[in-house]
Amino acid sequence: MMEQYVDQIPDDLAAAFDWCLEHELTDGLPVVPPSRRLIEAMVERGRREAAEVLGRLAPSNQEFTVLDLAVNAVMAGCLPDYFPVVLAAAEAMLDPRFRAGEVQATSRPCGPMIIVNGPIAKRLGIEHFNHCFGSGFRANATIGRSLRLVLMNLGGGRPGRGDAAAFGWPGKISFCWAENEDPKLNPWEPLHVERDFSPEESAVTVAAVNGYYNCSGGRPSVAEAMRMFGFSMSNATDHLLWHGQPILVMGIEKAGMMRQAGITKGEAKRLLFEQAQAPASALSDEVLLELKKSRMDLNPSGMLSVADSAEDIILAVAGGWGPHSVFLPTLPSSQAVTKKIME
Repeated sequence: MMEQYVDQIPDDLAAAFDWCLEHELTDGLPVVPPSRRLIEAMVERGRREAAEVLGRLAPSNQEFTVLDLAVNAVMAGCLPDYFPVVLAAAEAMLDPRFRAGEVQATSRPCGPMIIVNGPIAKRLGIEHFNHCFGSGFRANATIGRSLRLVLMNLGGGRPGRGDAAAFGWPGKISFCWAENEDPKLNPWEPLHVERDFSPEESAVTVAAVNGYYNCSGGRPSVAEAMRMFGFSMSNATDHLLWHGQPILVMGIEKAGMMRQAGITKGEAKRLLFEQAQAPASALSDEVLLELKKSRMDLNPSGMLSVADSAEDIILAVAGGWGPHSVFLPTLPSSQAVTKKIME
């Protein structure tokens, strides 16, 4: 699929960028020309056969292989050592629970976000501290970008054609980070351990994220912090209407507060679930009537929650010092999928 382009893309960086723009093979940023040598190094590091079929992505629904994935990883700027992470992330995205076709087709701004857990995160330098959602880290930037190129070049999700996002958001270009697993800063089991992997294993969790909401505020008590988080989360209309798996990435200051108060991860999720609610009466009668068709238990005079249960809230720890945490709304119909990274 991508191999047809490999020998056509110029070796010169500027010429390769222009060529890929003309043929709609880039996200708008420069690409690394995918030479045979770089592709072979990528495939070799993945320890999978180049011709192995990985699956299909809508709307193109064309089969793609390990080699096709490697070409896009090279173009994104990945080092060969990153390829096992890219492979696992691609397989998570192909899982039916993720609903990649809906991620492509929706007019919402969502795109795949990669959370990396386990020893590989430190080894590859995948950032979990200051600016972990931002720029400056090759592993974060290029691993995340590889999935955007995959959705475009292998799945056919080009802006306005295949990808129907009305606005989009910068996280669609690249969104990859690691959880902070330092027991001195994270009082809870890491996300992949919560999802039945061992601490010694490395894993990726891929979620369809709709945007970013910074939750900030001084040094409150646990109760005040949970009210602040709940208020932020309850402003996500998608989750109030259709539930799904909202994500809260708690900053290390707030996580430290939870440790001092002896709050377990399960208790934190329960407190978030209790606080992240809004009155159904805030919605119009027309919206409530339409919602009642799919949610027979809806009480127009009751409260709406952002998830079906506390267990559906995804909670992780990352970021630098400061009073900040981040709420990440997700596509309600998509489930976050975790896959082991095979090294």
